[in-house]
Amino acid sequence: MSLSREYTEEEYNTLESKAKQFHDALFSEPIDENFIVELLISTTNEERQIIRKFYKDSYNTPVQNDIKLRLQNELKTIAINLFDTPYEYDAKELYKIFSSPKIDDDSIVELFASRPKAHFETVEIAYKKFYNRDLKDDIKNHLPKEHAEFLLAIMENERPIDQTISGNDAYEDASELIKVGLKEYGIDVQKFKKIFINRSREDLILISRAYYEKTQKNLYEAIEEEVEGKNKELLKGVVFAVITPPQFFSEKCSKEIQNHGINGPLLQRILISRAEIDMYAIKDYYIMETNNDLKNEFEVENPSAYIQILEGLTNK
Repeated sequence: MSLSREYTEEEYNTLESKAKQFHDALFSEPIDENFIVELLISTTNEERQIIRKFYKDSYNTPVQNDIKLRLQNELKTIAINLFDTPYEYDAKELYKIFSSPKIDDDSIVELFASRPKAHFETVEIAYKKFYNRDLKDDIKNHLPKEHAEFLLAIMENERPIDQTISGNDAYEDASELIKVGLKEYGIDVQKFKKIFINRSREDLILISRAYYEKTQKNLYEAIEEEVEGKNKELLKGVVFAVITPPQFFSEKCSKEIQNHGINGPLLQRILISRAEIDMYAIKDYYIMETNNDLKNEFEVENPSAYIQILEGLTNK
């Protein structure tokens, strides 16, 4: 297990104790849901991986197996998800998408627009391990060819971290987008890769500004007007998620709550995957867009343990 920092002996002892307490909470009568909730929202994913290892070493069974045995419904699902690594979690989410009779296009956009190549490389390993299937093959087999090619381009091409172009280069790219037409970037994967994948966040910001100066439209609005088909939402998602990821996820949260309430699966995935990355910024955008605190969405009368966990994730 690769850790982001060194843990002291005292910290390891504390996490080993939490593993034993979690076991006791699972097997108490009645189940101690309060402790389960508190542990899940007060620990980081890395800490939960250490707890997961201590649990397996102490009881000779994976913690997620005992969670399946003892918990039910939404609490069981979210507890299992929170003990996954981010790569395992995304692998399972992708498998659910491709195993469904109807592909969830919103989830496809959210997952592929916001994850980098390095992340997908590890997700592919987890996907193969869990299902003995190749993720890229499932993408090809379950999606239209043109759409699959765009998703594979995202998976296979590493976006630069630093700025790689000058202001003049940005104007040239913006001029090309205008001359050729954004529609071509929604149907030609090579054109899509050239600007929307092979440019860094700073590059895309420069190109977007140059595009606006020339057309008085931002790239997001222009894509909405010019591009058609499944790649339209993906192209918008890539631009949005790369330039302003907190706003991208804030709007996803708002849309999911409007359509499916606070139990929506996409909302759960966003809260889990972004809790330790940029939840504070997502909440700021959510307030600006809805005049409501995201945390308030979960303040219902007699909230279940599941809802308490969702609320707790907004406080990370």
